[in-house]
Amino acid sequence: MILLLALHHYAQQSEELKQKIIFYPSGQPDTENFFTSQLLRVIHYSDAIEIGNFSNIVGEFLHNGNFSGAYLGDAHLTGVNFSNAHLTGTYLGDANLAGANLSNANLSAANLGDANLSGANLNGAILRRADLSSINFSGSNLSHADLSHADLSHANLSSCNLTGANLTGANLTGANLRDADVSNAILKQGICFGANLSGANMSRANLCHTDFCRADISGVNLENANLTGANLSDSILFSANLNNAILQAADLSYAKLSGAKLHDANLQGAILLGADLSGVNLSNVILNEADLSGVTLSEADLQGADLSEAILLGTDLSFANLNSANLSGSNLTGAILSGADLSYTNFSYAILLGADVSDANLDKMTWNESQAWGEVRGLESAMNIPIALRQKLGF
Repeated sequence: MILLLALHHYAQQSEELKQKIIFYPSGQPDTENFFTSQLLRVIHYSDAIEIGNFSNIVGEFLHNGNFSGAYLGDAHLTGVNFSNAHLTGTYLGDANLAGANLSNANLSAANLGDANLSGANLNGAILRRADLSSINFSGSNLSHADLSHADLSHANLSSCNLTGANLTGANLTGANLRDADVSNAILKQGICFGANLSGANMSRANLCHTDFCRADISGVNLENANLTGANLSDSILFSANLNNAILQAADLSYAKLSGAKLHDANLQGAILLGADLSGVNLSNVILNEADLSGVTLSEADLQGADLSEAILLGTDLSFANLNSANLSGSNLTGAILSGADLSYTNFSYAILLGADVSDANLDKMTWNESQAWGEVRGLESAMNIPIALRQKLGF
């Protein structure tokens, strides 16, 4: 077998021979002689002498081989060299490929459900539409791999290297990506429902329109990540780093954001219904046209934030820092602004019906003449009310 594999490898390097000399260890697919488990039988014969015998003797010669469509379920293939191999449509369910080299291998539409690939090298591998459900990829290298539309539901990807990987449309429902490196990866339109991403690095990743509903994203680095239109509803984002992240039209309803960093993030048109943002750093964040109804923003840092035309119905902004923030055209009906720093804040054309500004600092704030102040509560205890406004109110 080693000789045949070596001849195959030699022939594939020559344009003249590559179509004439091809070795199919399990027979040629789509022919009468195709015996899907032929190679598996050879592996079992070898391992009958000693487990791992085939891997130790033949494993290093499997690179560039053609194993398309072969049945290798439950095979013991630890540490084998499948680099640049053809494994399209191959069945490797429950196989043990721990520490194997599958770099640049083609595993399109392969079935690796429940297989063990811990510590394996899959750099640049093609795994399009592969069944990778419940697979063990812990500590493996999947950098720049093509995992588009693959089924990774309940897969173990903890401490995995997925830098630059293509996960477009992949299903990661219930997957474990704890401490994984997913920086610069593409995960747009993916499904991460209920996934564990705690401690992962997803900086500069493309996560547009991905479903992170009920996912654990605590402590994740999402700096400069693109989360446009992403579903983060009911997710856990404790201490997550979202600095400079793009969250336009993202759904953050009921998300837990305590301790999260959102400095310079873009949340234009985002939905934050019922989210807890108390004490969060939102300085210079873009929240124009965002729906923040009922959101808790007490003691949050919103200095220089753009909240123009935002919906802030009943929002708790007590003791928040809104220095130099832009609230023009926003709807603050019933909002709580008690004790807040509103100095240099732009309130032009904002709706303040029933808003509470007791003990708030209104120093040098901007407002317009046609604004209705009659229903604003707590003005008598507000500090540094502009002289023109005091005269208008008759104070």
